[in-house]
Amino acid sequence: MSPVTMSAFKYVLATLPYVHNKFFQGLTHRRFEVFAVAFIMIVRVKLTRARIRLFIGDSDSNEKKKSSWRGDGDDDNEQNGYKTSAYGESVDEDAIWDANYEISARFMYASVIRLRGLWTKSAQYISSRADVMPVPYIRELGKLMDEAPETPWEDVHVANLKTTGEKVVVKVQHPSARATMTDDFVSLKIISRIVTLLEP
Repeated sequence: MSPVTMSAFKYVLATLPYVHNKFFQGLTHRRFEVFAVAFIMIVRVKLTRARIRLFIGDSDSNEKKKSSWRGDGDDDNEQNGYKTSAYGESVDEDAIWDANYEISARFMYASVIRLRGLWTKSAQYISSRADVMPVPYIRELGKLMDEAPETPWEDVHVANLKTTGEKVVVKVQHPSARATMTDDFVSLKIISRIVTLLEP
């Protein structure tokens, strides 16, 4: 073999594990799952705003309507300070958002359990931010503080050295760990930009 052929062969052998991890370890499918979860969460927020417009009306006249709903009580559509919609339900904006938060928090918890890795750490951080996150998210994602699934990136084993018999701990990193983490960070960055564009 010529030196050029040999170096080309070495290059292919060096890049083959990365290519294999990128295309055959499920990263394409994983990225699809991550973006599907983000898309569903964004759509749920948009649908909640649409429900508020449907049941309560636009936000510009919202305060005016609330004050008129809490008036003398002469109107048949008033009940305990809430507007009774055309659908026969007493609604208010906070109740609609609370219902969305409950469902979305459970969905996010189930998604994080499935995705693991960086998403578990991100969800644990979110659950520690009671100052900015709604209570259902704190409650659902707080379960990850104690019951987090095992990380798929590494295994830790106890072993004995043959020569001395000394007990040692061996940490084995999975071959796709770096590619998975890198891909998750890229996905997180893209999702952040999309949310920033959609929610200025």
